[in-house]
Amino acid sequence: MIITIDGPAGSGKSSLAKNLAMELGFIHLNTGLLYRASAKIFLDKGLLLASDLTLPVLTQADVDLLEEIHLEALLGQLKVFVLEQDLTDMLNCVPFDSLS
Repeated sequence: MIITIDGPAGSGKSSLAKNLAMELGFIHLNTGLLYRASAKIFLDKGLLLASDLTLPVLTQADVDLLEEIHLEALLGQLKVFVLEQDLTDMLNCVPFDSLS
């Protein structure tokens, strides 16, 4: 079963999703963590500048860098690893420009 929640920023989607997942015994997949992990990889590789939010032209090799992201469910919580380093806490609720 997959449950998706949509709504405007600041409407409580993440809080609802976390509570609902806990109540149902599901794992909460926070897609924001995945977006921030992707941004971090591209920032670290110099493919994206935090000050320039235009989308870069990426090659297949650039996109293959996303294979450095690994997800693991530990004790009902999703953990995000980039190059074997747990970045979950760092990627939670950080401003985009602080990822570099």
